[in-house]
Amino acid sequence: MFRTVKQVAEHLRVSQALVYGWVESGSLPCLRLGGEGRRGTIRIDDTDLDSFLDSRRTKSQQPATKPVAAKRPKTEFKHLRVGSGLPS
Repeated sequence: MFRTVKQVAEHLRVSQALVYGWVESGSLPCLRLGGEGRRGTIRIDDTDLDSFLDSRRTKSQQPATKPVAAKRPKTEFKHLRVGSGLPS
């Protein structure tokens, strides 16, 4: 099935200007129908649109894992005595 620029823009929820930009840059293949030297009309094939969207897909990042903290060795304070020498 072929879509117009307006239909593609509505489908992707973007502006028509953005779709025209993709077409003009060659990123999104299209058919131009009309007379020689005329602007004509643009039609975009669904398979070309799907390929374009696949090329724009980013790889999802793995969820950040919480770093595992190394266990600290139990510290013994031989010079401190709890409860001794403190005024009450």
